[in-house]
Amino acid sequence: MEKACRVCGQGFAPKQQRSTICSKSCENKSGPPCTIEACSKPRRARGLCATHYNQQHQPERHRKVVVQCGWCGGACEKAPTRGRRYDRLFCSLGCRDAWSNRPRVMAERKLARAAEGTAGRLWVAGDCRECGRGFIGAGVSARYCSPRCAKRRRNRHDERRRRMRRHNVGREPYEPIDIYRRDGWRCHLCRRPVRRDVHYLHPDAPTVDHLIPVSDGGADAPWNVRCAHRSCNTRRGVGGVVQLLLDLGHAA
Repeated sequence: MEKACRVCGQGFAPKQQRSTICSKSCENKSGPPCTIEACSKPRRARGLCATHYNQQHQPERHRKVVVQCGWCGGACEKAPTRGRRYDRLFCSLGCRDAWSNRPRVMAERKLARAAEGTAGRLWVAGDCRECGRGFIGAGVSARYCSPRCAKRRRNRHDERRRRMRRHNVGREPYEPIDIYRRDGWRCHLCRRPVRRDVHYLHPDAPTVDHLIPVSDGGADAPWNVRCAHRSCNTRRGVGGVVQLLLDLGHAA
């Protein structure tokens, strides 16, 4: 139902039944005006509008101050409160874009880290538990050479856990890198070596192949898995327990 605004008289559709004002501007006009002569703005505090209140009680609030440009070093005027909210201020958009250039930012970060040094930080060296490459990392909990390897391992671990729960089979903890080393980085299907320097989706990349498929009740345990090329593992599919007979000598 349409109503007439009690300030401007125009019709409007109220969002609430008790609304009598059509807009925010009319709401400002509906209150008493500023006590300063010739000022029709609505009151905000102490009988004054926002403009006259700041002029009388906070005269330094919006006064500009001269600061140094963060890129060219020139003088520029900014509000005094800006310095508390931003680390760097610029005199123009060109200076801002020049400073935000990614190579420069990354170089500054590397210099800052180098200036801090390694005092108080514990560094460890070892082999990545995902790809097997050697790495040096900070902290005793460093296990992977990169965030990419850590994410791959986490995603694969979650998928394995979901599969085992879905098929209700046994599971023993193991790391794929340990299986690859145990089998000498060699595919148990074609007996050719797997490649360690390729993407994990490459046909020659190493994968973990279950001798007794999980869908047939095979456990996700070290004794039931072998190293295999991704292409060989895909072609084999769900080969059943026949594959176990072919690998009895290797399993022993």
